[in-house]
Amino acid sequence: MDERERSQKTSRRITIMVVFTILIFVIVNMVINTYSGEIAFDSFQYYNEDGTTLTEEQLIEKLGQPDAIVIWNYTTDKMAYPVRSLLYEPNEKALSGYTYTYEVNSNLLQRIRIEGVEYEYSRKNHILALFRLTRGPNSSLIGEGNAYGMTNCGVQNFLVTGMTNKVLTDIRITYGTMYED
Repeated sequence: MDERERSQKTSRRITIMVVFTILIFVIVNMVINTYSGEIAFDSFQYYNEDGTTLTEEQLIEKLGQPDAIVIWNYTTDKMAYPVRSLLYEPNEKALSGYTYTYEVNSNLLQRIRIEGVEYEYSRKNHILALFRLTRGPNSSLIGEGNAYGMTNCGVQNFLVTGMTNKVLTDIRITYGTMYED
């Protein structure tokens, strides 16, 4: 075997080792980033088969009569939107006084607020999966520090406004575009 053949053989071995190392790195990274835990809150259960969100009547049928209903207007520079908030599970830890708030406009669910509940997470890239959401090609990361969110991740907007010590609190799951004006 001459010097040229040895050099080519060594070069092939190095190439194979580099490819193998990259492959192992990719596989390990996929395993680390794959969430296999339980879903804490299924955001998709509030969609109908045709892709629309549940109506107020469907929400009440699914969840039972709310503990309270608050009628208010969400106001922007352009418009005021009438909102009916269906409140469930009184909770003194929650700013609103209730754990779950389902906000309905034009008889369709627009947003769910979850307050005063602590959801544990191990890795930041597992947060969406806890709510049965996924990052897609049109998703955008929003929020910094004690806030985390994502747009176009199975819902219009997902936002956690409280994050401490691997615990999530104060969550907003927005289905419609009403809150973007």
